[in-house]
Amino acid sequence: MHSYTNSGSVEQLKRILVIDDDPDITITLQAALEKYGFKVDYYTNPVSAYKNFREGLYDLVILDIKMPEFDGFLLYQKIKKKDSNVKICFLTAGEFYYEQFRKEHALNFCSKNIKIELLSRSFYR
Repeated sequence: MHSYTNSGSVEQLKRILVIDDDPDITITLQAALEKYGFKVDYYTNPVSAYKNFREGLYDLVILDIKMPEFDGFLLYQKIKKKDSNVKICFLTAGEFYYEQFRKEHALNFCSKNIKIELLSRSFYR
């Protein structure tokens, strides 16, 4: 898929994978991110997401931390073994402080109430 910039040049659409066991979150993120020109796939089942994940397909994975069967950190480790280049952003509803984990592993966290416009702008930096 391609998108056209204001200058008329063609650029490849960024692909995002959203993994969250709450279907309201995944559908909302998909609709909002697609409004900003991203191609978005989503899974509500972390096991299915992992089984279907393909190296090089996604630019970013937005990943819930608390999910049944796999927690987000375990799924992160498994995904990074398949594709070490994919960017990961953990999605969290809680106020748990992840600073130590962030420092040790250079990870990104965002709140489930993040403004989509801010997320989309930071993706292109």
